[in-house]
Amino acid sequence: MKLLLVGCAAAAAAVGLSQHNVAAFVDHTGDGYTVLSASTGALKVNVSNDGKTFSVMVEDETWFYSGDATVTIDGQQWSVLNGTLALMSTNSTRGSDAAGQYDALSFDWGVGGISTWTTTYKAYDQSPPTIVFQQTYNVAILDAEGGSRFPDLALSKRAPIGALEYTGESCGFMVESHPSVSSIRGGNGNGAIVLSPQDVTGRGANASLAVGPVTEFFVNTAYSGGVSYGVAPTFTSIPYGFVVETALVAAIASNASTDGIRASIPGGGTNAALAAYGDFVLARHGKTRAAGDINNITKYLGYSTTGSAFVRGVLQLGVQSDESANKHSRS
Repeated sequence: MKLLLVGCAAAAAAVGLSQHNVAAFVDHTGDGYTVLSASTGALKVNVSNDGKTFSVMVEDETWFYSGDATVTIDGQQWSVLNGTLALMSTNSTRGSDAAGQYDALSFDWGVGGISTWTTTYKAYDQSPPTIVFQQTYNVAILDAEGGSRFPDLALSKRAPIGALEYTGESCGFMVESHPSVSSIRGGNGNGAIVLSPQDVTGRGANASLAVGPVTEFFVNTAYSGGVSYGVAPTFTSIPYGFVVETALVAAIASNASTDGIRASIPGGGTNAALAAYGDFVLARHGKTRAAGDINNITKYLGYSTTGSAFVRGVLQLGVQSDESANKHSRS
């Protein structure tokens, strides 16, 4: 994984990078953008040096261009593209968290000369190939209704891309399939989205992407009509220092797992992408996936429930009343 700043030193200095940072990352053959490459390089994000636009590449093919990055401050929506958010500084760093090491590129946006909101791109060294889009609120917002959007992805891939949207308060309780990303419903109670191109060869997809929250799952929501995540528009206030992260994780057919239960999952398909997203989120929060055969109970017994089945089981055991059981099933 590498961070490559493409363009002249003057262009880099114009967005606030020091000459020290420029010397570390510049390749003087390009047109003023930064390439962050995740894991094996199968997933990349190309970010313009003014922070206004980016593109997402999967195996060197552009799948998405950026839309706008917006945030609501004191009841008014401020935008990167229309210039109401002014770029104050840019910073490139090398960091790490529970998921591993990453290269990060941050853009600090201001209103009225005051640092207000920061957008950050993180490209992780480790598999699965992952780019994280992070928002940081640098001031407390008293009227935040209207939410925020980052990332906002506009489809560029020529072949049709379908979407699986995992919906319901249990995040996977139901799955909605969409013939295109424009049909994504989003909203409260929805979770990750898996994006996969149409199979035109009969051999399955070469790659699929999963996108979804990494932190603040009840705040970070998908918006309708495309691939866009951010603070839900229903929140009235945001505290100082609040951080929201969204992950874009790739599953590549050539990197298909041969280990255990994953061996039967096509490497570039939707199941592989969702599993890869789960792997990253678990790692990011310092957790591991529990083994299914850890003891005789989990090895030979199990259940699947829609909620009402749970209530019936509780009542049969005589643990609690019908009213309290229903309350528990919604908690």
